[in-house]
Amino acid sequence: MSTAASEPPGDWTARYAEYVSQASSRAARTAELNTRLLKRVARGELTPAVLERRYAAFAATHGAAYANDLAATSMRFLTGLVRAGTGYANELVQHIAPGSVTSEPGDPPRFVSDDWSTGFRRLTEYAATENAAVAALLRTLMEKVASGAASASDLNAAAEDFHGEHLPETVQNIVSLFFDLLAGLDETHSDFGIRYLDEVLGLRSDTERAAGTLDVVGPSGGSATARLAVSNDAATPSALRIVMTDVRRADGVGPAFEPDVTIVPERLALAPGTEEEISLTIRLDPAVFEPGPEYAGTLHVLSPGESVLAVPLRIRAAVLTDQGPP
Repeated sequence: MSTAASEPPGDWTARYAEYVSQASSRAARTAELNTRLLKRVARGELTPAVLERRYAAFAATHGAAYANDLAATSMRFLTGLVRAGTGYANELVQHIAPGSVTSEPGDPPRFVSDDWSTGFRRLTEYAATENAAVAALLRTLMEKVASGAASASDLNAAAEDFHGEHLPETVQNIVSLFFDLLAGLDETHSDFGIRYLDEVLGLRSDTERAAGTLDVVGPSGGSATARLAVSNDAATPSALRIVMTDVRRADGVGPAFEPDVTIVPERLALAPGTEEEISLTIRLDPAVFEPGPEYAGTLHVLSPGESVLAVPLRIRAAVLTDQGPP
């Protein structure tokens, strides 16, 4: 029999390269979002409690669609394997004993979302029916040999010719099914994760945004200080932490960066009805704060599990002749 099937067809390499490229791109996107998420957790903007709560809500909203996509991908793969096997067997029998195959393979069941058990049960029944039909064809061939209507050596020679001509293509089709399975599972899994990370990184629903913007202006090369009063209007004590986000130029020029900032106090405990002042001091290093342009950032007041207040900051390093607010 021909050994052509032992050599991978030329397009396997291209298909594998395509799969690796797409998987690497999705992995890079996921890694980027995870890095951003870890930085926000490290700065205290997001807590494990928030992430757990948001993931539970996200899974409840999108979990069914995610599971349906996984099930549909698996169903396509399994259906393809059954059709490839029965189709190959029918063509083989037709080749070595023309006229033996009198019917075409049956149509596979359609996958219906939210009804996996029925779909996979019907696929099992479909595979059993197709296997039974193949077994009946093989029994017919054996009966021909037993009755002397066909020679075993002739059938074997015809089968070897068929395998040599058709097996490489069938193997290629099966490999293609595996690549489709890998790509489909990877895409569904990555898209679910990326969508969750995108959503949680844009989280603002638990945060009250301050009514105004806090101006932080000082001489280039020096420091700028601003103060903010935080009060507890609740009926219970509140433990708070104050953190600052990255900043970047308000016009979008250049990357975001972490400023050299001192917050006093960084943590405070407020009894009901009490208030405390927070002092924010930023070093206006000209290497990062270009004199003149405005920079934007946000000061977050956090309580366990959520961000309760977000204060927009407008930061400017002024030249010596222009130290007033903009």
